[in-house]
Amino acid sequence: MRPAEKEFVAFVQEACKGNEDAVAFVVGITNVAHFFDDLYDGDVALKKTDTLNALWMTMVALPRNEFYRKFFMELQPLISNAITNWKVANEMEGAPTGETDLRVAFVVRSGYADLIQQVALICGGPDWATRVGVAARRLCHSEPWKDYLKSVEVSHGVVQRTESAGQQSGIDRVSPVQRADRPATDRHGQGAIRVVEAECVRGPADADAVSPTGTADR
Repeated sequence: MRPAEKEFVAFVQEACKGNEDAVAFVVGITNVAHFFDDLYDGDVALKKTDTLNALWMTMVALPRNEFYRKFFMELQPLISNAITNWKVANEMEGAPTGETDLRVAFVVRSGYADLIQQVALICGGPDWATRVGVAARRLCHSEPWKDYLKSVEVSHGVVQRTESAGQQSGIDRVSPVQRADRPATDRHGQGAIRVVEAECVRGPADADAVSPTGTADR
């Protein structure tokens, strides 16, 4: 979910207990994170205004944010760790040794969830942070597994997806036009990783938005 979406903003407002500076910080930092992810992947047509907005947010708005300034020592380590985790996820997606690598990357790429949890801790204490943390994980990892696998396949050409373990593995349903200019092998020339894209569990994780109080916003 993109941070500009109304559901995400409403979730952050509740998580921050109405602290406007905290909301502006979380929404601003996640917008910047998504911008740089799109820039790195090159899979989204970015406008000049997107670049200008990211520059202003990074260099002006965030450094001026009173919540960020006050709790800089608590928040900055989580930002640097989220960036490192994002880089780790990209490395694991580009040259996975197996399905486990992709499942790890699927989670650690969204390190900003830790930042939301920390902001909730500052705004509402440990119990509130736990409730927000559960909802934040469900929201930040709500992308269907099969959609994530397709994006990795298109970007890196290292995945061959199959609907279930009972079907013949290695069935490739991404056309050469969809895939980037890479064969279905990783950068070391090894065979493509074959993964099961079927999801075994359906539940709150599939909600479009989940509030810290545990109700799904549709």
